[in-house]
Amino acid sequence: MKQFFIVVAVVVAATHFSFAQKIEATVIDAQSREPIAYASVGVVERTLGTLADTVGHFSLDVPMELDSDSLRISCVGYGDLTMSVADARKCKEFALEAVEYPLPEVEVMPIETKAKHYGRKSAKGSMFLVVEGDCGAGKEMGMQFKTKKRAWIKNVSFAIVENDSMLVRMPFRLNLYKTQGDKYANNLVSSHQFLYTKDAIENGRFTFQLPTPIAIDKGDYVIAVEFLENFCNRNFQMRTSIMTGHTFYRYAPQSSWKKIPLGSTLAIDVAEEK
Repeated sequence: MKQFFIVVAVVVAATHFSFAQKIEATVIDAQSREPIAYASVGVVERTLGTLADTVGHFSLDVPMELDSDSLRISCVGYGDLTMSVADARKCKEFALEAVEYPLPEVEVMPIETKAKHYGRKSAKGSMFLVVEGDCGAGKEMGMQFKTKKRAWIKNVSFAIVENDSMLVRMPFRLNLYKTQGDKYANNLVSSHQFLYTKDAIENGRFTFQLPTPIAIDKGDYVIAVEFLENFCNRNFQMRTSIMTGHTFYRYAPQSSWKKIPLGSTLAIDVAEEK
């Protein structure tokens, strides 16, 4: 039982300060002036962050003692915007500049490939990984994997504890990062949104089939699911135990990634080049 509480504390614990003051604003496209949905907002290297909602609005309580820290706003397809927390308090709008990225070459999947599975197949365990819902927006949970040849990610799945208070619905962002040396999950190479619903669970797992498989070169990667909304009075729990691998997690947008020696139920199916 002692180990159970240690796991919960690691996943949901945040740094608490006093005398917080709200930063409330809207994130927009600098050219079109249209709101940017689900932009990431956070104090750099702190466990304080959130996401803009579907109309670009966000609200974040930031302590006065962090005024000299940096607030960063980012979104796929846009350049990052970074300023001091003190300056951010004066703003009601944050305009991001669109950035043109070269389109990746379309790679046709070979006729002959080898099916591979990364992640845990079992959803059993005597301990739990728990995500705190009232500030869930922007949290990420992922796993590391390595491919020795070119491969195509076909789907992602996970299993959560099923009970009367389990999470019913959640929009997620599936983020794929290329690791660089001992700095993991710093280079975002792919991002897709999908909708989880309780009713879509089959045989104990929810599975998101990618419309088009993600082509990747050989190398080390971290694939993570990011919560796009907060949730209250609902639970998101995964069973785990020791010797089940590692879980990569980020408590808030712009905060540091952490790694704990307990595996989540996140898994992917891949078609690898023979």
